[in-house]
Amino acid sequence: MSGKNLDWLADTVLLELQNESASLDTTWVEDKRASLSGLDRLSVLRWIVTAPDDENQNIAARVLGVSSSDLLAVQRVLTKI
Repeated sequence: MSGKNLDWLADTVLLELQNESASLDTTWVEDKRASLSGLDRLSVLRWIVTAPDDENQNIAARVLGVSSSDLLAVQRVLTKI
């Protein structure tokens, strides 16, 4: 490992995606862990609201305790900053 820390938000979402998503394999999750390591919270949040497909965004929303429409609202806000 490169010594970079994985943000707890990314770690939490990736763990749940790995456990629950039928469409993801372990290699993808490990690659995503590596690419998200060292990123700040805002960058991780941008990834959460833009990168995963609908199934995985639903899983991420549930883990975060929000609705999928809340993630869409966050996505709209993040495009402005």
